[in-house]
Amino acid sequence: MTKGDKIVFICLGMLISFCVGYFSTYFRQRPKWHPFWASSDTVDVLVVSNREEENLGDDIIYEYGKEFESQDEKLDVQTSLDSLSDILDSLSNMLDSFDNGMDRIKLACDYVSPQVRALAMKILKNSSGTYSLKQCCDIYDYVYDHWVYISDPSADSDFIPQASDLAEMELKQGLVGGDCEDSAILIASLIRTIGGASRVMVAETHAHAELYLCKEEDTLLQQQCEYIYNRYGIDSFKYHLESDSSVWLPLDLGGHPGILTEEEHSYAFEIYP
Repeated sequence: MTKGDKIVFICLGMLISFCVGYFSTYFRQRPKWHPFWASSDTVDVLVVSNREEENLGDDIIYEYGKEFESQDEKLDVQTSLDSLSDILDSLSNMLDSFDNGMDRIKLACDYVSPQVRALAMKILKNSSGTYSLKQCCDIYDYVYDHWVYISDPSADSDFIPQASDLAEMELKQGLVGGDCEDSAILIASLIRTIGGASRVMVAETHAHAELYLCKEEDTLLQQQCEYIYNRYGIDSFKYHLESDSSVWLPLDLGGHPGILTEEEHSYAFEIYP
């Protein structure tokens, strides 16, 4: 089950909880109906209120087999239905927004473009050969050294450039920039274009790329950890362990792989180019 599926189930759960809570409260306030097999001579009138009959006033009364509702109750029910409709609309808009964002980021990772391939060759000119963790670290280091962080054009627009546009910017100017989402797209695309497996992790206010290492039980994992320890002079780093035991290395631009600059974020979904 993908994170997107989980979001859908969470939204449905919220909707079901609302419906159960509302209708359970609504029906607790209704009178207890006499069994359908009772004769009309047995029960003539049931009342909603626990007050005495002489204090009924405008309360709703129920004749056997027929219901009369006050105008106030009809308005209350309509208001609740309108609120439920608003909730459904909000959930639908939220899911549409998630889907749209995921599709745009996935399309932005155009890793087969000539520009992305050219930038990868420029970065790896001194470490040519078959795909390796060293090449991925070279890509990470290069982007980290040449990245200029700038925000999107405005707070109301989510500007998502193509990886090919970012690569062309670097090839022409020697520098490349954008926000965290843009750097994640470029790094994921560069790794993908040299044969690696990558993804973009996206939360409400942050994003970063991740590199697939191997399965947790694979003996290769220890070798990869030792390489990262020695290359960056560190004794620990963070990684994501999935339910299928796959290990993913965060490539947030914090100085070395395995750093999460936004510790408090619970990532909403991952996008595989």
